[in-house]
Amino acid sequence: MTKIIKPIVFILLCVSIFFGAVNPFFGIQRENKEFKTAFDSLYGLNENTVDVLFISPSSYETFWQSPKAYNDTGIASFGLTASLVPFSGTQFIIKQALKTQNPKLIVIDLIKAVSLAEEISAFTVLVSLEDFNIRSEAIDYLSKDLDATGEKYDTLSFHLPFLKFHNNWKRLSMDMLTPHHNQMFMGYLFSSKNQIGIEPGASIKEPDWKEFGKDPKPVGSRQMEVLNDLLDYCDTLNCEVAFLRCPQLLTTDTHNKLVSIREKVTQRGYPVIDSVPFYDEIGLDFLEDYSDENHTNYIGSQKFTTWFEKYLKANYDLPDRRGNPEYAFWQSEYERLLMCAETNSDAASPE
Repeated sequence: MTKIIKPIVFILLCVSIFFGAVNPFFGIQRENKEFKTAFDSLYGLNENTVDVLFISPSSYETFWQSPKAYNDTGIASFGLTASLVPFSGTQFIIKQALKTQNPKLIVIDLIKAVSLAEEISAFTVLVSLEDFNIRSEAIDYLSKDLDATGEKYDTLSFHLPFLKFHNNWKRLSMDMLTPHHNQMFMGYLFSSKNQIGIEPGASIKEPDWKEFGKDPKPVGSRQMEVLNDLLDYCDTLNCEVAFLRCPQLLTTDTHNKLVSIREKVTQRGYPVIDSVPFYDEIGLDFLEDYSDENHTNYIGSQKFTTWFEKYLKANYDLPDRRGNPEYAFWQSEYERLLMCAETNSDAASPE
């Protein structure tokens, strides 16, 4: 009997090692591998030290500098960005964060609220899973979106992408074996290649922000269902919740849908911080301070952070954590960010 068991155990062990080794290479190879880094960093913090938690797609990772906000005002914040996770995944992200943190305020970006249900697919779920450590829980949660669309999918391929993407040998490269050089600072992404302004000669022009969002446009029943579900969940939280709209060059249709979303959120008693009307007050220059239509560069994020940190201090009871040894990591991250900006001197701007 022992002679039979040993070979079986050996074979199972070899299979496990094989799948463990090849699985990372046959998932969706994303350029921005730093999304997962933000989650890892959050779990590495001391428990219950984050006072403001930002939940967004890729917006906050370029608009909001948590280390700078701490240095300027003592706000201990952290940004969790998951660009391809559908808006319905917001609850899941918050629940993961609340396992180790007890924030006083959660700020949620509204942009994903207008995403179409048709955008949810087995592909987007698989890509979203790359952001999470707890893959099995994420699969159970994100699969609900697929159930709502009626799409047929294979759950096993979410656990073992190799089964579905085994023909991707030609995509293998040394880049998959080397770490990405973008740097995360408590949710803020510094990427040297994204620090210049809008490329000269590009078709993107300075937008007329006053023209956006004038006429409300209804969203679909699925989007409203997801929004109501999130608001119901927010009602159960033991902290304040606010929603934010960043100054991004979205389509007029999306801006108008955001007006309807904003009306629903405010009806439920939650504030919506619309930064678009304050574009000039923030001091943003679209052609100089953005790296593309929807993301600011280092200089633009400094300007936005300076404006928003003042807003948060004026409207919320947030303690000044500066000088508290338990928050030394925030200060060290600020110093590391300055060093990073100085190394890429084209991106640096006087404080």
